[in-house]
Amino acid sequence: MKMTPYYVVSLLLCSVLSLPAGAQDGYVDQDFVWQDKAISQLDSVLVLTPFTNESEQIRPGEVPFFTKQVPLGEGELLIIDPNIFALMEDLDAVRYANYIAGLGAIPGKIQPTVNYQTAKKQRIAVIQIPLFEKDTDGKVRKLSHLTLKWEIARPVESNRMESKKGVNWKSESLLKDGTWAKVTFAESGVYRLTVSEIEGFGIPARNQDVSKIRMYAYSGGMLPEANNLTVYDDLEEMAIEVRDKNSNGIFDGDDDVLFFAHGPHQLTYNPANKVFYKQIHLYSDLSAAYITVGAPGGKRIASVAGSPNTPTYTTSSFDEIMHQEEEKINLIKSGKDWYGKEFGRITTSHTLSFDLPGQVAGEAIKFQ
Repeated sequence: MKMTPYYVVSLLLCSVLSLPAGAQDGYVDQDFVWQDKAISQLDSVLVLTPFTNESEQIRPGEVPFFTKQVPLGEGELLIIDPNIFALMEDLDAVRYANYIAGLGAIPGKIQPTVNYQTAKKQRIAVIQIPLFEKDTDGKVRKLSHLTLKWEIARPVESNRMESKKGVNWKSESLLKDGTWAKVTFAESGVYRLTVSEIEGFGIPARNQDVSKIRMYAYSGGMLPEANNLTVYDDLEEMAIEVRDKNSNGIFDGDDDVLFFAHGPHQLTYNPANKVFYKQIHLYSDLSAAYITVGAPGGKRIASVAGSPNTPTYTTSSFDEIMHQEEEKINLIKSGKDWYGKEFGRITTSHTLSFDLPGQVAGEAIKFQ
């Protein structure tokens, strides 16, 4: 009689970095000690040595996985170092034939995956790695040792964060001298300022050397709450484009300034789910940049030569991201938890409308 084996996978944790609440970079360095469990003289299954209580029942048809959970902060992503060390051992194709057949779809290569979950308002990255692989010749190998590292990536628009020891601390603020104007923005994007608009801010920019026009800002988003992180302690100069339309070197006439400004909210791409996550600024609906007339040699957008190679992909469309999140209601009049439209006995539904001009017919819309 052919027996369908059930087996237990237990993980021997040799030296795993323990992470407290609040994300850190980390690693796994672990042995997998397998034992042969004979069913008959010519038939066996494998069992991981149960040195810990971290056991998991694995049913037939499922390849067992090693799983590691890592807590994350808001908007953070877990990036696995591609330099993974996985020591594999061959399985006896005859002795373990029934066992291998019961594993179902075995991946061709040991590759970690990362999924994101939320439990009790805590974001968690779940790392999973299959314990078996099968090459193109059908040979199956089991994982006997794994060394893997990861790092925590902060939101893309706040990637200027540094450790405090790396900050170039200023002795005084840039705003101490000169005439400055504050310009605010509700969204990230490219903006334009004319000579008249800048002059209307009270900045004596007309008839100045075009290289003296300067702008300064911070990259946007909320300041970090963790006291072991910081940002530049003063405004950083922005790369701008001053268009001298009459080429006289003087800021006058129809000349203008083009620049990219970061809005208050941060957008982060989740490569695991292939979606974007938006972190709403909890304290402001606007971000700001500062404009002044300073010394010659202001920072400018650099020109980059185009590639001489023939394009391998051409498209006439793009992905549009539309986000709707209202922060209207705070139940306890304090704290960070804000809610949008109210639902109750009378109002049980709301209708949201989005304008999508130029939408490509037949293309799917992803909603979350």
